[in-house]
Amino acid sequence: MGVLKEENVLHVVLPNRATVTSLQTAFSSLVSRLSNSPFSNVQKIELDDLKTLKVRLDHSSTSTKNVPCVEDVGKNEIHCLMQSMSVTAFIEQMNQFTKIMSSKYPYSTLAKPLSYKLTRGVFIVNGDTTTPSQIEPEVPKQSIISSASSTTKKDGKTLLIIDGQNLLSRAYYATASGSYSKKTEKTPYIMRRSDGTPTNAIHTFIEMLFNMLRNINPSALLIAWDAVRSTTFRREIYPGYKASRDKLEKPAELKEQEPLMWELLNDMGIPQLCARGYEADDIIGTFARRWVTETEGEVYISSNDRDLFQLLHERVHILRKDKGQDVKYTIESLKEQYGLKPHQIVDLKALVGDTSDDIPGVRGVGETKAPQMIATYKSIEGLYEQLSSIKNSEFKRYYKSLEAGYDSAMLSKKLATIVDIPEYKDIPLEDLALQLNKQGMIAGFRRMEFHSFLERMGITD
Repeated sequence: MGVLKEENVLHVVLPNRATVTSLQTAFSSLVSRLSNSPFSNVQKIELDDLKTLKVRLDHSSTSTKNVPCVEDVGKNEIHCLMQSMSVTAFIEQMNQFTKIMSSKYPYSTLAKPLSYKLTRGVFIVNGDTTTPSQIEPEVPKQSIISSASSTTKKDGKTLLIIDGQNLLSRAYYATASGSYSKKTEKTPYIMRRSDGTPTNAIHTFIEMLFNMLRNINPSALLIAWDAVRSTTFRREIYPGYKASRDKLEKPAELKEQEPLMWELLNDMGIPQLCARGYEADDIIGTFARRWVTETEGEVYISSNDRDLFQLLHERVHILRKDKGQDVKYTIESLKEQYGLKPHQIVDLKALVGDTSDDIPGVRGVGETKAPQMIATYKSIEGLYEQLSSIKNSEFKRYYKSLEAGYDSAMLSKKLATIVDIPEYKDIPLEDLALQLNKQGMIAGFRRMEFHSFLERMGITD
């Protein structure tokens, strides 16, 4: 999206593989910009071969025809009128359109993308409306490599997976200075666009992304985002999961930048995924496992989330920020720090829990001895199989706590385990190929007023 040479034309780059979330993001941004537009009328709308929606505006007075603006016309289709009308009427129908999409295609994913076209002034969306059967999320195998794979592996290439929310939050706090004012609802020293929109997190995110691309030179890239926390299967299993985070108010200036971040990455042609019912960790785990199983290549995961340690492998590494330094965390790093193997991290969390995620663990067992227990008994199940022997071991002081905490330990392991997402098992890995859209990137940088990035690209106008 972005205003280019013609000030009265808004350009919206729509996704090639569309989901309800990605279309809602695009149309929500369009509505936001229309709300602040000096023009009163939508004159004409076109959709070109590059999936760019062009909305031409003017000051003429037009009354909307007396026909339904949005119609649920059949089993799989929605029709939305996109003809000459007032800006106010267009905004109302966009809001109605996105609501109907959410209810009609609640299980939209990249594995079953929506199709769309603009024909004779009508925007037509077609998608799968079937409801998948409720499947209990399966616990992944202890090894990151599936022993069941019999397919021929492809040549080794590198996949970079970024924990989107983690990196965006780090980018925000790294460049927001001064105390937030409730009176002005602003942080005094923060990068902003000329219209006052905060952009510091987005700018720093892109800077960090470019640095990783230079250092790693990946052939494929994926940004993973968390779904709404209340919808995850972990919250259904345990209502207290991450409950304390619900009380923490995200800075308004960070929240404001999230849809703009998604929009810019979409402009740049960078694959993004958000799976209803799951978390970013599950998306990361699904594709890390698939990449190692189906190719000979390596995976780099950018995140400070320790939960991801369970994904470490000889060809899976984690890029972390530690004491201000960028660190490549490997399977050897984990062994040195904890004396454990990657698959034992979930067993460790089963014992000690995780206060940041409200995973209970076993009350009375702390981080001092827990790694030694797991190293000795191999797993939480192994520990409980030999629970009686603990009475005569160096861990005897924990016997009663362990005896009383069995159910909590088993629950905690289930909550801590990163699972595979069934809907993503058939997405071609080729869809993650790194192919930056230069024109979309230029349009996005212009919209965000990132002049320094444009200058690096040799763009001076």
